[in-house]
Amino acid sequence: MTAHGEYLAILAGAWLSLLWVDGRYGTGVRRRWRRLLVVEVVTIALFLAWDSLGVHRHYWRSEPGRVVGIWPLPGVPLEELILLTMITYGAVVLWRLIDVVQRRSAGEATP
Repeated sequence: MTAHGEYLAILAGAWLSLLWVDGRYGTGVRRRWRRLLVVEVVTIALFLAWDSLGVHRHYWRSEPGRVVGIWPLPGVPLEELILLTMITYGAVVLWRLIDVVQRRSAGEATP
């Protein structure tokens, strides 16, 4: 596998694990997809602004030889967008998972 595909494969594996946790533990994040979409859009906008500023100020950069070569914003590769979306989804899943576990341990029904 080339360096281009390695990072995408790792991201795909991480996404699959998050989707599995969401389904396995009944967090219901995907069922509330409209709420998730709002959270994703707002968070990704903030993350991309942060990344763009970092790239513009030369705090970091992506190696063109290690990414697929699709750049949604100057200096920000597609893989970064996928990663930021995954981080946001993972945070929401974790938040809901904690809520589900607390409700179950208290004997409450989960919504």
